[in-house]
Amino acid sequence: MAQEVRWRSDGHQISHDSTIDILRFEVEDLNMVIKNCVAVAELYAGLAERGGLQNEAQVIPVSCFAVTADWTPQRLAEGTRYRSYRLVSARTLLAAGFPIWPTEVFLDGAPDPRNEVHYDVIVATGELHLAEFFSQVKAARAAARDRLRPAFERLCDLLGDPRDL
Repeated sequence: MAQEVRWRSDGHQISHDSTIDILRFEVEDLNMVIKNCVAVAELYAGLAERGGLQNEAQVIPVSCFAVTADWTPQRLAEGTRYRSYRLVSARTLLAAGFPIWPTEVFLDGAPDPRNEVHYDVIVATGELHLAEFFSQVKAARAAARDRLRPAFERLCDLLGDPRDL
């Protein structure tokens, strides 16, 4: 499946003083989360400048959703296998230095129906040496994940404990 990510200028938007909650599914296996986020990082290359970074900056995104009256955790989980989620206020993430980008996701050209509340929390930026994550040497891949682990752990700490759907 071909995946595409675009900057979203319509739908729900977050301000720096927003009290809206941000939901994240899939945080139990941190190694898998890091691997999945790195695997899609190249899709964000064209969005760096729009996100206030130098155009050549690499980013590691974590896909999330805003929880609204229309988009409850249960509705956001429809059609998925997720049984739990974590929740944090957008204000908390922003205060901790995690940018939140309004994005929309397309699979094979079809938009995700939740795009109006889709966001990416940016966990890491800069020259991230992403090629090391795809090394043929297992120890090199593990070392690359370990470099990112503190940022992901910090995000997970902010997200708090899992909540059942």
